[in-house]
Amino acid sequence: MLEQEKQKYLLTFDEINMLMQASYDETADFETNVRNVTNDLYDCLETAYHEGIETVSEMLDWFLPVNEILMKQAIYQEIDGMDFRDRVYEHLAEHDVSGLSVLAQSEVHRVFTTAMDDGASYAELPKSHIVTKTWLTVGDEKVRDTHSYLDSVTIPAGEMFYTIDGDSAFYPSGFERAENNVNCRCLLVYRQERR
Repeated sequence: MLEQEKQKYLLTFDEINMLMQASYDETADFETNVRNVTNDLYDCLETAYHEGIETVSEMLDWFLPVNEILMKQAIYQEIDGMDFRDRVYEHLAEHDVSGLSVLAQSEVHRVFTTAMDDGASYAELPKSHIVTKTWLTVGDEKVRDTHSYLDSVTIPAGEMFYTIDGDSAFYPSGFERAENNVNCRCLLVYRQERR
């Protein structure tokens, strides 16, 4: 099952690339392009949040509803003073469609993993159980050393992962350093375990 989830998730990145290419219309005026791309990316981010909650619900075998407030916070999270809308504007102003695709992939991944972490944090499991999370890379040559170092590491859900370069995060794409977030494709597996 995990291998199927991983393949499905990687296909999502291909779909995001196609969507960003289709959203950007070279013949449209700048403001129309910004509006179309922003709306399409917002839809992707909202879907990613819902899928993250659904995925962690299945992993924990516990129904977790989507918390709309947490979803909006995840989608509109500012990084270095800019949210996804600002970054769309910036890429389109520079006619940087490939950068736009990287942005979309990174943002969808960040929102998906944030949703999983949000869901795991408010799961009301029996007191005899704890939630653990295990870091998984996709296992190919593109995986960076800082993430390979974390592959298969399991910790309690409320704790942080620490990389060999001293960075830390609760989940993939949640690091303090941008170079550890951009193009990340790592996933977490959450489990209920007896204390």
